[in-house]
Amino acid sequence: GEEDEEGEEEEREGDESEEAEGNGGGEGDVAEKASDPTFNLEEAGEPAVEPLFGTEYWEAAASELQGLCARWKAEPPAGSLLSAAKAALRLPDRNEFIATDFDLRPKPAKTTAEAAPATLEHLRRLYPSFPPLPEPLPRAPRPLLGAASLGWRAWHLQDTVFETPRSEIWLKLSTDLAPVDRQDTKTSVLLSFLNLAMSDTLNETAYLAEQASLHVRASSQSYGLDVYVGGFHHKLPLLLEAGLKEFLAFGDARSWERRASDTAFCARLAAQREALLRGYRNAYLRPGDHCADMRRLLIMPHKHSAPDRAKALEAIDVAALAKFAQELLPKLRAEVLVSGNATVDDVEKLVKGLPACLCEGAEGQKLEDLPRHPKLFVAILPSGPPTLWLEDCPDTGNRNAAVEMYWQLENTSDHRAKVVVDLLEALMSEPLFDTLRTKQQLGYVASCGTRYTQGVMGFSIWLLSSKVGPAEICRRVEAFLVDFRKKVAEEIPDEDIERHVASLAAHKLEPDRTMISVQEGIWGELQDRKRVFDRSLAEAVALAGVTRADVLKVLDVHFARAAPDRRLMIVASIGGKAKAKKAEELKALQKDYPGAKAVGSQAEFFASTKFFDNTM
Repeated sequence: GEEDEEGEEEEREGDESEEAEGNGGGEGDVAEKASDPTFNLEEAGEPAVEPLFGTEYWEAAASELQGLCARWKAEPPAGSLLSAAKAALRLPDRNEFIATDFDLRPKPAKTTAEAAPATLEHLRRLYPSFPPLPEPLPRAPRPLLGAASLGWRAWHLQDTVFETPRSEIWLKLSTDLAPVDRQDTKTSVLLSFLNLAMSDTLNETAYLAEQASLHVRASSQSYGLDVYVGGFHHKLPLLLEAGLKEFLAFGDARSWERRASDTAFCARLAAQREALLRGYRNAYLRPGDHCADMRRLLIMPHKHSAPDRAKALEAIDVAALAKFAQELLPKLRAEVLVSGNATVDDVEKLVKGLPACLCEGAEGQKLEDLPRHPKLFVAILPSGPPTLWLEDCPDTGNRNAAVEMYWQLENTSDHRAKVVVDLLEALMSEPLFDTLRTKQQLGYVASCGTRYTQGVMGFSIWLLSSKVGPAEICRRVEAFLVDFRKKVAEEIPDEDIERHVASLAAHKLEPDRTMISVQEGIWGELQDRKRVFDRSLAEAVALAGVTRADVLKVLDVHFARAAPDRRLMIVASIGGKAKAKKAEELKALQKDYPGAKAVGSQAEFFASTKFFDNTM
């Protein structure tokens, strides 16, 4: 390909270079030597020798140095290149984001330690090796009442663990008003495109921030946009102000008039659009990626296929993006999270300085319990025979078939139900790989995992094979599940169950190693509007009461062929050169699963299904 051609070109250039050097060294040719007009080897005397490496060198005479400095200080002749260079030469502008205050803020006043949710004796009533809970328990962020009285949503957690002069300030800019409509493909694409355009405009500011060990970035979300700044605390408010100024300018009509006439901006926008379009067009070149997206498309109506997104983007121009931005940005309202080296007073001062257009309510007005997000839904898979969706992979030269079997379990926020499925994954992962990948050698990938889609729990087994088709893969998986159920019921020793439970609990109780990790955990709760900041702790405690019988119950209720609440979806992407053929595989699957419903698109499936309303 191109790399080989480049390599050959470099070889040819190297050969030509060597040949030229060889021709230049022949007898009778005069080699021109570079010389220093201020240095005379005969008059220089013996060189000094560098003591470590033995390098010979001469020191310039004082008169030579004085002459050189005089030439540097002299005014260059008018109209010369030196004169032009001197006029253009200057030091760079001062980087205003470089911190000078590295003092740690006073620690907050000590409060009464929160009581542990369970005693060690209680946790170890079933499993003696269950790990102890951390002491003290991790602190949770607190809402700022002072900011709330002014109409702002703000959360704060001062660092008392890592003790570094760093902070993170993250803003969630959300709305449930038009033009945000996650069911509309064009709106979703416009939001992604706007985020790219805004991030590109911020490049110069981001570069200066990076030189000062700070960072600033943005990302598009189902509810709008997220803005992140972090690093040394001293200049973070200044960086946030600069970033928000750039972002909010995209909502101003006059700003767009200037941008539309800016050739450089339009060229960069075209490049961002082309990169986004190329990503959509190449999204399904691998069967595994295609298959995974097919599962998401069938259970999440707000997801849109890559070809649909590409088609929508092709119809979007600068005018459409400008109209969308001007309609969206004035409607966004902020929720703020600040953690690290910052006191309550620091955060309240920061919030008061934010642009007033991002404030959710008026001073003294009581805010709603949760910020507004657009409605998001999750499809309810039908119980009984599975839903089938098979497609040909766009890569006509690929020899693989990718299959994902997805069992939808239940719509719940119960910690115990979640950790039972976590334990199921821990018990199944190794024997699944050993049976289907190592012993049966079905293909390159054989794996399983828990799915948690906007509060709806599920479980997937996925495989990638060039040897057999989707129908045979599903037969092998069904046979494996029968054997696995027997293994869990009769063969796995109690000691192994305890080891898996203790290992899972220890993983959930593992402390955060960085302030960024703390911030990310809190942020996930704010994004989902769940606010269960001690989720890992609660799940670990729930694990202490999970038994073998709980895992068997999940297998019997949701996974067994005759299970009363089995909700199964099978999706597959078949490469162009795979041994399997779509029509034949679909026919075989319908034979293996009598009554199975085959669908040909997301729209076809949604036309006859119901949904969970799990707005986040």
